[in-house]
Amino acid sequence: MASHRLYSQVPSGCLLELFDRFGCRQNQQLNLATLGFFLSPPLSRISLLVGVFKELNSLYSKRLADAWISLANDNPMFASESPVAYMDKGGQPAVNIARARNVLLRE
Repeated sequence: MASHRLYSQVPSGCLLELFDRFGCRQNQQLNLATLGFFLSPPLSRISLLVGVFKELNSLYSKRLADAWISLANDNPMFASESPVAYMDKGGQPAVNIARARNVLLRE
């Protein structure tokens, strides 16, 4: 897959595992891998996505945690889109907001 070569500077196994669990399409994989910019350190991007994954797993069953990110969501912040579409469009700020939302739900 061509997108896999684009992630050659990050631990691709980690990203690909998350993308498989989240059900991301190829264009979403690319956008989330770069979070809309190329200057961010790769481990920072991975850390954000792993943080979202960990928060989801602390809130929901494994099955729902894996599916939640790709399901349409009626929360106003997601505007009836999936969280992954929201993060895809909004880049790093949207990933931070989605992660903070999950942290707040857990507390």
